[in-house]
Amino acid sequence: MATSTSFTVLREVFHEHGNTGWRLCFQYGVLVFGDDGTHETGYRFVWRRPPNAVGKRTLQSARAQARIPSVWIIRKLISAAEAAGWGSHDADLEDGVLPQITVEEEARVGAD
Repeated sequence: MATSTSFTVLREVFHEHGNTGWRLCFQYGVLVFGDDGTHETGYRFVWRRPPNAVGKRTLQSARAQARIPSVWIIRKLISAAEAAGWGSHDADLEDGVLPQITVEEEARVGAD
């Protein structure tokens, strides 16, 4: 039987993609796995379609992948999330997935 998952958005910032009506969104939220209810918090990028007839913007389903036009847009969205006070979560640390590591350990990990 297939596992269903859902993502509950807690916070969101977006970038209007020209005058197309599309929005690239940077979201922080909770991913819930349907079978056993386990969950993980974290970030994702996702596209919202232009508003439909009733003004709703639905998500572009892309199997957890979003084309991002430039690194400048990534930086802009992350900076907006940080300015709003929610862009610096370490979800693995907060969820207890990873132990907190020291600066020296982080430097060593980055060198591998």
